[in-house]
Amino acid sequence: MHDDTLRRTARLNPEFVTDLSYEKFQQVLDEKVYELDYQLISQIDVGTFSYPIRIPLLEEFFQVIKGYPERKLIIDIKAENDSIIASLSKLIHEYGIDNNQLIIIGVDLALLLKSKKIIPNVKHFLVTISSLRSLYDIFSEEERIVYKKLFSYLDKCAYDPSALKW
Repeated sequence: MHDDTLRRTARLNPEFVTDLSYEKFQQVLDEKVYELDYQLISQIDVGTFSYPIRIPLLEEFFQVIKGYPERKLIIDIKAENDSIIASLSKLIHEYGIDNNQLIIIGVDLALLLKSKKIIPNVKHFLVTISSLRSLYDIFSEEERIVYKKLFSYLDKCAYDPSALKW
């Protein structure tokens, strides 16, 4: 998850909901994602009306990329919690994920340094606008089109902060 809460991305989808009332859903939107249990999170839709998407577990991503070295996964570590990094390391080994398939990113240098000590063979990047450009080469041509637009937007914001709309 990119955001701390589900407020910006979630909606209630009857296909996913088993026991979540609208009132409870509204409360859940502002709770920290890391404080919610997966049974609850799995009932929330973060897709579009025409393409609903349930929030997957990291294990599900690992199942998809395992055995396909051309598939890459970028993991953005945000919470300063050593147990999260240890759990990630355990999952990497448990699923036999090739270290070249993963890139760990973050904006907190101290947190990335901790992660690098625990997971030394995976590439780590400190995220800045210039480091996003260095990740560009790992994406497909279709993904690069999206990133070109993002970089153009970020460049514009760097010169004119009032252009930042999010």
